[in-house]
Amino acid sequence: DVFFVISGVVISRLLLDELETTGSIRVGSFLARRIRRLLPAFAAFIVVTAVASALVLNPNGSLPFVLKSAISASLFVANGFFYQHTGYFDTAAQLNPYLHTWSLSVEEQFYLGFPVLLVVASRLRRFGVIAVISTTAVVSFVVSLALTEGWITLGSEAPARLAFLSSPTRAWEFCAGVLVTLAFRRGVRPLAPIVANTAALVGVAAIAWTARSFDPGAPFPATLALVPVAGTVALLIPAEQPTWISRLLGWGPLTHLGDWSYGWYLWHWPAIVFARVLWPDAGHAAVLAAALSVIPAWASSRFIERRFRHDEHIVGARALRIAVACAVVPVLLCSGLIVAAERTGLGVAEPLGWSNLPTGRRVGCTLFNHDIASEWPDGPCRTTVPSSKGTVLIVGDQQADSASSGAIVAANRLGYDTALWNRAGCPVIDRAPVHSPRCVEFHHEVTKLVDRLDPVLIVIANRSTAYTTDASPTLEIADSEGRRVDGNAARLDEWGDGLRSFITRMADREIGVIVVGGVPEYGSAFPRDRLSVIRPTISIPQLTREAVAEHRGEVVGVERKVVDGLPTSRFVDPTPLLCTKVCRPETDGVWSYYDDQHLTIVGGELLSGALGSAMLELSEVASGR
Repeated sequence: DVFFVISGVVISRLLLDELETTGSIRVGSFLARRIRRLLPAFAAFIVVTAVASALVLNPNGSLPFVLKSAISASLFVANGFFYQHTGYFDTAAQLNPYLHTWSLSVEEQFYLGFPVLLVVASRLRRFGVIAVISTTAVVSFVVSLALTEGWITLGSEAPARLAFLSSPTRAWEFCAGVLVTLAFRRGVRPLAPIVANTAALVGVAAIAWTARSFDPGAPFPATLALVPVAGTVALLIPAEQPTWISRLLGWGPLTHLGDWSYGWYLWHWPAIVFARVLWPDAGHAAVLAAALSVIPAWASSRFIERRFRHDEHIVGARALRIAVACAVVPVLLCSGLIVAAERTGLGVAEPLGWSNLPTGRRVGCTLFNHDIASEWPDGPCRTTVPSSKGTVLIVGDQQADSASSGAIVAANRLGYDTALWNRAGCPVIDRAPVHSPRCVEFHHEVTKLVDRLDPVLIVIANRSTAYTTDASPTLEIADSEGRRVDGNAARLDEWGDGLRSFITRMADREIGVIVVGGVPEYGSAFPRDRLSVIRPTISIPQLTREAVAEHRGEVVGVERKVVDGLPTSRFVDPTPLLCTKVCRPETDGVWSYYDDQHLTIVGGELLSGALGSAMLELSEVASGR
């Protein structure tokens, strides 16, 4: 948000200077300046990061997707790519070294349209530039707000994500910066010193509070984005007057950092990502990497940006050739690396067991993006048996997919059909994570599915710790009104209440519920994300039963207490079924896990005996009634 406002100030100053001097804007010259300023350093960043990614990331895992995002970034459509494929705050996205390039794509798209808008506005004498820019800002903000709040969708499955990533819905932030520049141009009187200092301090405080306090799971933009935007405007309005803040920002070392800021923007995020991949258990590694990324930022400024930025001979056809080269070279390199990774794995071999994915992953019964609409795929998510005694419905977050192969085997043996549906990040209890309207919608759709299928039993499997004792800000379980609760104890209480409420609702319909506890989790010790060209060998992790109990104990205790108090439910704990004296994701070359927390088909089938016993017990309870 801050970046876009400042960008609006900088670019409008350049264009308004030309417009007032010549009465027009030479769009070609403007674009040539942007090419010289941005593209050579950006192309170098793309190339170096692509090579580093090929060495550090798993060629059979995340690498091809990362390189595809690099191609989109080279063409300045990264925001569109990430809109189609992932949410910005999704866990997998956080390990993409090109994730941050979406904002540069938004900026460049704005640069293509803004000069034309400015020229048109200058010709509309009746309205004036300020009126046109203000109207554009209001329309952009209203559309963005409407998408976020769900008032409109514009044909998008993920309207909130569209509002976050698209240039039209971010234009109001650029326009805020443009209006600051126009205020200077219209001869706004200098502010009284006390007013100027107060405005600057309020602006800094608003930006700092935003960075410290905003919840990454909160919707964008609503009125929240107004806080950092207004703070930036408050900081910029007195910027041409001497204030305490302007004196601080004018300090020599900070101005040098400002000179390197573009390079630091480019390099800080891949440095953080590679540090997280290489040293996942060292919490300080990412912070240190972000600080050290100022070194390539300095090198970029010194040896690339200065070389091209002020070379006024790079115009016209020459500028176009450089732009094409800066796009084509990274695209060709990344395309070649994608082909090599997909065909050869760059010489890195994954265990075959990791491709033994459960049903939902293979046939589309799992919804991954947390902000797309819910719709059950039906056909591919069913199994049937002759003379069926009814249907067992398997639901939950992605852990339901992990347990599905065991549940399907057990149900089919007992003469039941099965139906499967799960949504990553959406547990099936009568509670949802904070800021998760799609999870609430998913719960409604699950209820409709129960109405439609009238199952005899429901198997629910959730990664319970992810919403309670080990929750990230975007996954913390909310209370029944959707409000955030503070502390592990309160979240555990809500989890138990939500589980009890769901089981009771199903009992009222004479439907038994089997609750599958969370599986032992290997975290960063699981070798899949660590496997790469520079680390081609696999180290098999193992966990003690004590460590597993410590991680899961509190939430398992809550779930057991709820289930033990309700006769129409049973609890299945996967730990004794997946572990001996210790827990390992592989035994004699057979993998029961395909990543740190999700089971292969083989791993899921290890649960079939316990699930079958629970199904049999509940069917006897139902027949006894």
